[in-house]
Parts: sequence; C-alpha cells; structure tokens
Amino acid sequence: MFLLSSFLSAGFSMAGFSILLSKRMKKTGLVLLGTYIFLFYIFQDASLGQWNTLLLVSGALVLVFWSTEKSLLDTFLSLTGYLILTLVDSLFFMIRSWSIFPLQRFHAQHPIPFALADLFLGTAILLCLRRFYLRLIYASLAKASPRLLFCFFSLLYLCVILIVFNFLYGRASSFSTRQIIINGVLVTVLSLCIAFVFFNMYHLLEQEQELSLQQARLSVMQDYTERMESLYEEMRSFRHDYKNILSTMEHYIDTGDVGALQVYFHEKIQPLEPAFSRDSFLLGKLHLIGEPALKGLLYTKLIAMLNHRLNISLEISERIERFPMDNLTLCRILGILLDNAIEAAVCSVGQTISLAIIRAGSDTLFVIGNDSLPPPVPVSRLFERGCSTKEGHAGLGLATVRELIEPLSNVFLSTEWKESYFSQTLTIQGEELP
Repeated sequence: MFLLSSFLSAGFSMAGFSILLSKRMKKTGLVLLGTYIFLFYIFQDASLGQWNTLLLVSGALVLVFWSTEKSLLDTFLSLTGYLILTLVDSLFFMIRSWSIFPLQRFHAQHPIPFALADLFLGTAILLCLRRFYLRLIYASLAKASPRLLFCFFSLLYLCVILIVFNFLYGRASSFSTRQIIINGVLVTVLSLCIAFVFFNMYHLLEQEQELSLQQARLSVMQDYTERMESLYEEMRSFRHDYKNILSTMEHYIDTGDVGALQVYFHEKIQPLEPAFSRDSFLLGKLHLIGEPALKGLLYTKLIAMLNHRLNISLEISERIERFPMDNLTLCRILGILLDNAIEAAVCSVGQTISLAIIRAGSDTLFVIGNDSLPPPVPVSRLFERGCSTKEGHAGLGLATVRELIEPLSNVFLSTEWKESYFSQTLTIQGEELP
C-alpha cells in the first residue's frame, strides 16, 4: 500500500512538472525526473516536515532545467504546472473537509481512490490548459528575454517558499489543518494571478510594439515603392530619349564628322546626369529579399548610408524568401551590426561600406565590411558588455548580439579586423523556410 501510494503521489507531481513543458524532455531526463520523485517520496525524512517540499521542488526543477537544454521558459512552466496541481490538491482537501458527507474519514480509510481521482483530474486540467491557452504563452514567452523569464520563475519559486513557511508557521502556532490549507491556497492563487497579470501586460506591450513595427515597416515599404516607381519612370524616359541621342550621333558618324561628334559628346552627352541614378539601382537590388521585415531594415540602413555619402557596395546573390530563424532576432542582430559599420565608416578615411548576402549551399551568409580606424581594444573584447570603441557609448550593441546568438545552434558570427578593414560574417545554417 505504501509503495502504491508513493507511486501515485510521484505520478501526481510528475504530471505537474512535465505536462506544461513547451518541448519534450529528453528520455534520459524524463526517466531521471520520474525516478528522483518516486525515490524521494519513498525515502523522504518525515522529521523535515514541509522542508521536504522545498527539496523536492528544487531538485525536480534542476533536472527539468538540465533536460530541456537550460530553458528558463520550460523551468518556469514546470513550476507553474506543479503549483496548479498543488492548488487542485488543496481545493480537493477543502471540498472533503466541508462536505456534508464523511469524505475526509473515507479518504483516511481508502486513500488510493482519492489519489487516483486527484491524479486524473489534475492531469486533465493541465492538458486542457496546454491545449487551449498555453499556446499563446509559448508564442509570447519564447521571444522574452531571460531576465523576464527569471522574474516570472522567481515569483513562483517565492510562492513555494511561502507555502512551506505557511505550513511550518501554522504548525508552530497550532493552526488547524484547514486554516493552513486555506492560507496556502490564497498564497498560490495570489502568486499565479500576479504572474498572469504580468504576462498579460507583457503580451499587450508586445502587441503594441508589433503594431508600431508594422506601421514603421509600412512607411518604409511605401517609400521603397515610390522610389521603384521613380526608377520605372526614369527607365521609360531614357527609353524614349536614347533613340534620339543615337540618331544624332549616327548622323555625325555617317558624315564622318568626327570633330563635331567629339564636341557633341563632350558638350551635350557627358555633362548630362545619368538617366538611372546609382541610388535607385542600389535600392532596386532589395527586390531579391522576400522577407518584408528584413527588406525594410536594409532599405532604412541603405538610406542612412546614402545620406552619409558613403561608398556603398551591395551584393545579393539570389532571391531569398525566408530565413531559418526568427525574423525579429535576425533584424535586431543585423540592425546593430549595420549601425556599427555605418558609424565606423563615417569616421574612416576611405568611408567605404559593403554588404553581401550570399547563399552557400544550405547556408546563408551576411558579410558586412567597412573601413575602420584601428580598434583601441582587442577584437575579442568588443563583445563584452560595457566595452565600446566610441566615446560616450555604453558598449551594449555587440554584447546584445552575443546574447541573441548564444541560444541559437544554427547561427554563428565571425569578426575580423585587418589592414584598416573591419568585417563581420553572420552565418545562418539550414535550408530556407518555405
């Protein structure tokens, strides 16, 4: 009976720690977690009382963190699931205590049926939450910063500590079990509600930011469209005029009047502005980028380069629709790298900047280069937070790039400075998304 009761209790806790995870745990991790919980219930020291709860939760969360590739999101969701099941168990206790039927006495005599009911109902609640609500949480929190996830996790872990303290203080103060359970329920509900409110605030801010980005993107694309229409009109005008120019030159050639032809060329043709501006050709290359967010970013940065009158080289090897990584993360990384390159090129002697987007097999390479003054610190130190080559700057740009790239297994950045030229290559491994 003891082993069966321990097995059901372990299954109940196991469901709480594992059902809400955003991705499946490793098999070895799942086995270790289940074994740890089961053995804990068998060999726990009764003299420790509720301190056992803190030990159980802490050990389980360490295993979840390890088994999910150090995912703070999954560790937070694991703790959330455990607290929800703890709340369900406490509510069941309150129902048994306040029922007009002698359920509490029946529970003491026959605990197995009640343990099974707790397990199945608690599991069903978590599965429903995962199916109907947590997809929204997954989509939002997957992009959240580690600091935000750590705040969510700390809030819920503090809830566990308060629940343990509530039991210890309640026993020491001779509170009834019902009072202690009610206090624990209130603490749990309050903590989950605070986490829920914080999440909704974060989700609303994220939606507002996304709306602002869409409006900015629309404005950029509108400007881009107008420039392309201007280029089209230039093409039509040139197509109409170049025949007249050739006819005039043909007359001088047919008559053999080379002197007049030279005068006509130097005085009438050479001084003319090119029918197609270099700027329009440069911006026209962006039609090979199918992702609107990236196209908008590159357009904005190219306009900034043109405004600074930099010598620009842009190469896009072929049309690319989508990249095998999050678009927002890619735009943040490239935005920082291009901003740094523009600032460095403006201060350099040659004022040259280049951007190449190249497909190499299944990989995509972004090669950003610029003329640069010698960096005052080793290149390896440029990615340290607080380290900057620009006076008065906080040195957060490249440190942010490093933090964005570290969790990505298919994205790499190499940096090189050689003979007054600074280059960075961002490599994205994997096939283009459909």
